[in-house]
Amino acid sequence: MSASTFTSLNSSPTFATILPSAMSAAVQTTILSATLVVNFLGNICVCLAVYHVRSLRQKPNSSVLVSLAVSDFSLLSFLVFRLIWLYEHEAACKVSEYFLGMLTISLYVSITHICLLSCDRYAAILYPLRYSAIVTKKRVSRALFAAWFAPVLSITVSNWTHGNSSRSDYWRSIIGCSQNFDKPSLEHTCHIAFNITFFVGIPFAVILFVYGRLAKISWSQNNRVEPGENLNLEAAEMKRKKKKEMKWMRTIAMVVGAFAFCYLPGFICLLITATIGPSRVPNAVMSAVVVVVVINSALNPIIYMIRSNEFQRGFKRIFQFPSLTRNTTLNTTSIHAGGNRRDLSTLVVHDDPPSVLGFQWNHATFTKTRRPVLP
Repeated sequence: MSASTFTSLNSSPTFATILPSAMSAAVQTTILSATLVVNFLGNICVCLAVYHVRSLRQKPNSSVLVSLAVSDFSLLSFLVFRLIWLYEHEAACKVSEYFLGMLTISLYVSITHICLLSCDRYAAILYPLRYSAIVTKKRVSRALFAAWFAPVLSITVSNWTHGNSSRSDYWRSIIGCSQNFDKPSLEHTCHIAFNITFFVGIPFAVILFVYGRLAKISWSQNNRVEPGENLNLEAAEMKRKKKKEMKWMRTIAMVVGAFAFCYLPGFICLLITATIGPSRVPNAVMSAVVVVVVINSALNPIIYMIRSNEFQRGFKRIFQFPSLTRNTTLNTTSIHAGGNRRDLSTLVVHDDPPSVLGFQWNHATFTKTRRPVLP
């Protein structure tokens, strides 16, 4: 791949930086621009859908979904930075550490949120009768506070205590703002290992345990048929609810799979760069890893829209014209039967849900029929 050489202007020693070719820049621009648009619209729609659909709004885990959408939405800043980096390299590299910190925080926050969603499914399926007592809004709020506070604290403390020039050059070289063939210091390596273990290894271990246990339970229940379960209405209702919970579990599993597919290459590259030096990894590989990582921020709304009927209803309600009036139509039909005149009055009420973005979908129609009254 042909490339041009650029010398970054930093306060620390300068390093020659390999810029992407015109073809590579065009491909990255197309992918990043599409990701930016889908991220912006999709995550806003997720938050609005939770607000508009009562069944979503009343669930404690909906707060986790909204918080995860906010975390993905925060990656818009890094997407903009990456687009600027492709064409205004010097200007982007001057502020690269800020956007790299945003990317790292968003990464750790997303992992903890996905771990919380997995634990929520574990409680809903294994303890359906005690779920409302186990997963409360107060506990969810505390978990979300910890999920945001811990990564922010770790990155902030790291910047204050290890903010030397060699560490800055190491992180700038990862995103292509300088070249550094040296290994990070022992102290910096220990901090990287701690963050990966605490924010990546432990949450993924919990996720694997949860879905391994749920898969085993699902397999045993599918192969077991209880006598008379279709004749018992209560058992049938429990079976329907459990089927709904299992469907949502598979949706969260798709979110976990998409996250692992996009971020595991980044973790592997991070471990390699900590071992041999960041600039020893080919630039094309690092650029591809960065693009794949940021794509994940736009995937969750697409998964929700495809898999969840509640989110589909929410997205439909978002794209509607505002209803300024409540249309009520009273239709009276006269019929004759057996020599007696009967009046059949039908009240049709059109309720137009509130709109947000100004697109028409359909109207929900509610019909009440009054029985004929003999004179």
